[in-house]
Amino acid sequence: MSSQGYLLDASALIELILRNAFINRLGDKVLHVLDLTIYESFNALWKLVRRGILTIDEMLILARRVADIIGFMYIESIDPLKALNVLEIALKENLTVYDASYLYIAKRMQLILVTENEELMDRAKKLSIKAINVDEFLRKT
Repeated sequence: MSSQGYLLDASALIELILRNAFINRLGDKVLHVLDLTIYESFNALWKLVRRGILTIDEMLILARRVADIIGFMYIESIDPLKALNVLEIALKENLTVYDASYLYIAKRMQLILVTENEELMDRAKKLSIKAINVDEFLRKT
């Protein structure tokens, strides 16, 4: 049984849901998300509606799936007093504070970051944080 944990950002979570990969591909993976991931995921789905890629009904079905799946994951939060560390990462790496928060938690908890965001993956590797994309994550089943 694997004890390695994975931190999924919103881009990875949405990609996995769009691929319908959560049904039988989780294996014994220990999955984590940030408390902000659900909102980032909903925002990504809303953008797909605004671009005409999804209907509102399709978005609502996928949003329900996001909420249901996150319910089976460990949800991580950052203590407000530690949030300045996240801001420092954002400033040093020229990232959004949201993206920096994933780097902070992945490093602090020694989790593998799963992301489809190439810029975030590059910064993770620069900071010696293991980061993989969804394809690599699915191959590890």
